[in-house]
Amino acid sequence: MTPERFAQLEQLFTEAVGLDGPARAAFLDGVNDPALRAELEALLHNDARSQDQLASAITGLARTAAGDEGAPPEWAGKVIGSYRLIREIGRGGMSIVFEAAREGDFAQRVALKISTLAPFSQPLLERFRQERRILAGLEHPHIARLIDGGSTSEGLPYFVTEYCEGEPLDRYLARANPGLRAVCELFLKICAAVEYAHQNLIVHRDLKPGNVLVDDRGNPKLIDFGIAKLLDLEEAQTQTAIGPGTPSYTAPEQILGRAVTTRTDIYQLGLLLFEMLTRRRAQAVEATSLAALQRSICETELPLASSLPGAERLRGDLDVIIATATQKDPERRYPSVAALADDLRSHLDSRPIRSRADSPAYRIGRFLHRNRLASAAVALAVLALGAGVATTTYQARLAERRFTQVRGIARALLYDVQGAIQALPASVDAQQVVVQTALTYLNGLSAEAGGDESLKLEIAAGYARTGNIQAGILGSSLEQWAAGQDSYQKALAILAPLNARRPADAAIAGELAAVYAALAEIDVRSGRSALGVERTQSGIAVMERAVAANPADRPLSLRLARAYVQFNRDIAGRTQVDLSLVRKPIALLEPLLRQSPDDVALQEEAANAYAAAVAAHFNARETQAARPYAEQALALRERLVAAQPNSAPARRSLMLANAALGDLHWGFPHSLGDRDKAIAYYGKMLEPVEWLRQREPGKRSTRTDWAMARMRYASAMAPTDRRAVELLQESLAAMEEIVREDPANSGVGRQQIDLCLRLATRLGELGDNAGAERYLRRGVQVGENFATMDAKNLGARTWALRAYVALGRQLARTGRQAEALALIPRAEARAREAIVLDATPAGGGRWPGEVAAWAAELREPAPPAKAR
Repeated sequence: MTPERFAQLEQLFTEAVGLDGPARAAFLDGVNDPALRAELEALLHNDARSQDQLASAITGLARTAAGDEGAPPEWAGKVIGSYRLIREIGRGGMSIVFEAAREGDFAQRVALKISTLAPFSQPLLERFRQERRILAGLEHPHIARLIDGGSTSEGLPYFVTEYCEGEPLDRYLARANPGLRAVCELFLKICAAVEYAHQNLIVHRDLKPGNVLVDDRGNPKLIDFGIAKLLDLEEAQTQTAIGPGTPSYTAPEQILGRAVTTRTDIYQLGLLLFEMLTRRRAQAVEATSLAALQRSICETELPLASSLPGAERLRGDLDVIIATATQKDPERRYPSVAALADDLRSHLDSRPIRSRADSPAYRIGRFLHRNRLASAAVALAVLALGAGVATTTYQARLAERRFTQVRGIARALLYDVQGAIQALPASVDAQQVVVQTALTYLNGLSAEAGGDESLKLEIAAGYARTGNIQAGILGSSLEQWAAGQDSYQKALAILAPLNARRPADAAIAGELAAVYAALAEIDVRSGRSALGVERTQSGIAVMERAVAANPADRPLSLRLARAYVQFNRDIAGRTQVDLSLVRKPIALLEPLLRQSPDDVALQEEAANAYAAAVAAHFNARETQAARPYAEQALALRERLVAAQPNSAPARRSLMLANAALGDLHWGFPHSLGDRDKAIAYYGKMLEPVEWLRQREPGKRSTRTDWAMARMRYASAMAPTDRRAVELLQESLAAMEEIVREDPANSGVGRQQIDLCLRLATRLGELGDNAGAERYLRRGVQVGENFATMDAKNLGARTWALRAYVALGRQLARTGRQAEALALIPRAEARAREAIVLDATPAGGGRWPGEVAAWAAELREPAPPAKAR
């Protein structure tokens, strides 16, 4: 063979060895020289045999070290723990993966991976248990969730994870053939999963296409998380100097037996990005011997992605990003997955990447690349002078590039820049600039979007994000309600027609429902409660249509259940809740929870649904019907805190679940009247709220929770206990401080009235009539303020009426009947407003009658109470 022919064969082999299945067959079909093709196929065959031989040798060494040289037992139909094995779906050198079904009351489809190495040493078993506890804490949308684990009767350890629909990453890419941006965005989702694991002190060590499953919607799931590490044997490592993993995706430090860190995963992510962009493996290994394998991994430089045929578009930033991630020396790689992801996002948004040489020419180049809008017309005019027909083609390409850059600018402003400045003090002016600039780009894009529905969806999401900055209820906003409403309306104007044409599209439905919810919140804040309810109902209708078209889409069903729960919460106290609507999210969630009883996310959603049902039934004075929902919610909250002891949201939700059960037993006219049970539940609120207060002392919701916990506990104390008054006064002072910070928050206002009423009751029982009257008058004033602010807020009126009734009775008891009678006209006016807003007996309908009875009571003279 001549040197020229050998070089040709070597080049073909380098390109073909990274391809699998149809891609390799297509490549071989392109080799026109029959003799050269035969030589190439022989080389590829020998390469596969070499890798198989090396894998077998490594597995043999590991099994020898573990004392298990026999073949694995027959597994089909075997019951392991609570799971019956159905079929084998994967096999490696040291483990087998099965599809399995949970036995017993709850049917559940799972994946069960079992180690075929046995018996294990005691230190290894202990480390296995410790790692399993760590993995149980991983909850991420792009990580296969760990459900269970244990050991078989033979002492073989196993893990049970959710069964992930989808196909391996490489097969998905070959079938779906997504574009460059879509590939990068898919890779960023994988990065998010790996970064989350690193934050929980977990290193994957075996990132490869086969360990990433992608569903039809392009959502990845990372599988086998930590398993290779858990099952790696120190004895095997000592003999082979090879850690667990796949040779083509092994980092130099792994093959050399050195320390494995998060930068090992970064190396493998770099290899993965190379393969995702080129559809070819980056690291061609020589596996004829251990020495050859070490040389090929540690010494052979990887090719530039752009050097491969057809990959010239990757030249520049993408080459640099991959090269930085795959440096042989771990210290020269990206310091974190976040840094790698940031550079890739910067490239997508046409901003300078940090890993590239920071030369003036490079930065100027990126600046010009980002800001071609002003120069585009000039460039086209110059080209048109001599380019003729070619100008049309160039103009089309430049227009496409212009859209890409403007989209990048808008996205960068709304997500990266805004996210960076939002938390800074005195950042209002900067946020204003972000909003104004983003709106300029979004308005321009909207005018030129034409029939590009994917662009329209992106523009709508941009308007919604702008609305969140202007008037969002979560996090810090500019509180520009009118401007925010305008941005949301622009998003609505785009999304509503898209949804009408494609009602089954989950992405469009989700965006539209979120916009309806945001507009509803602005309506409620602006005194348009009825319109807010209508908008929320519109959002639910959108989600219901999407779920009907996608009945097997579990995430969509969860989102609909969440929308129901949020709607029921939003209208609680503003209008009477439809109890059939309250039961809808429960009907959606309970079957899913029976299938996956250990699913933390499902437990959280179900607990929220039960809590909403408690509030709805209790407000409707159906206290006994509310009780089982409250007990189910509390049981789930206790499980969630046990699984996530350091989670502030889980602790807060547990506190609220105890509060709800306490309220059912004491403190309201329709409570069950059991003071002892109430104080037991209220007492259980104090521990989680103190835990929260120590960690989040300045957070408004934490301060509110602290005040409410003390209020409830004090209210259930014995009537003569003066400590109750002190606790209530401390709570009221805390709530009034919050009201001063957020005067439009009617929810806090209702709690302020509640505190005033409870304080007045306590002081009246202790004979302090002047003090009782003082707090009742304050409660009336707060109620009037909120009723005036929101003409359609039922809750503001009903709480004001409670204060009027209590104040009138207090005045009558102290012999001031004329002053008491003077309250009647104002109370009657509020009662008329309440019945207009909600005529149902459990809503506003009961108040005219109650006010009439109260007025008749006031007209009857009563003996004066003893003054103090």
